[in-house]
Amino acid sequence: MQFVNNPTCINFPASFAFEVNVVPPAAGSTTTTFPAPHNDGSVTTTLHRSTRGPLLDFHVHGPYAAHGVIVRGAVNAASFYGYEGIPVRADQRFHAPISPITHQFEPIQIIHFCLVSNHRKGGV
Repeated sequence: MQFVNNPTCINFPASFAFEVNVVPPAAGSTTTTFPAPHNDGSVTTTLHRSTRGPLLDFHVHGPYAAHGVIVRGAVNAASFYGYEGIPVRADQRFHAPISPITHQFEPIQIIHFCLVSNHRKGGV
């Protein structure tokens, strides 16, 4: 789902416990530790290049899972990836909106992770 402007997790109807904003790596992987009181978790993001532009993979560590992910592009727009009722710990091949001029994925400026506690037995 794509949105104009710069949405955050609060703009979506799904409930979430907290939001973490991550600046993507220029290339390769980076791990971001969540702020207190959630600092027993982190998210690793990996940026890949494709013929259409940058793609993003993520993996959430600790007792948390993503209920939604927002990927903002260079232009005033964002792509929203939601997990209706089934939060996930990892996913891959995310991208920012497609440029109407170049027909390529926009460069990724920031990623918003809408996170929930994942205390279910066995995890997600």
